Amino acid sequence: MEAANDAATRARAALGRVRRVLVVWQLLTMASGSKFFPTPVSIVEAGAGLWFGGPASQLGLHDKCSRTSCPASAGC
Repeated sequence: MEAANDAATRARAALGRVRRVLVVWQLLTMASGSKFFPTPVSIVEAGAGLWFGGPASQLGLHDKCSRTSCPASAGC
């Protein structure tokens, strides 16, 4: 039982560090105002638009989705 609690504590600590890094990244890139340093939010929005900006007939997946992810997937 103690090992499970220890693993959960480590996982929460790691997640906390990731959150802090993302918050600092967001704040620093917002303050810079540079188009060359996008915020994490804008990166996620652009990725979601790329993947899920397609028609309902394709389950919302954009045509670019298969072209950009195909080289990385084993089944293509």
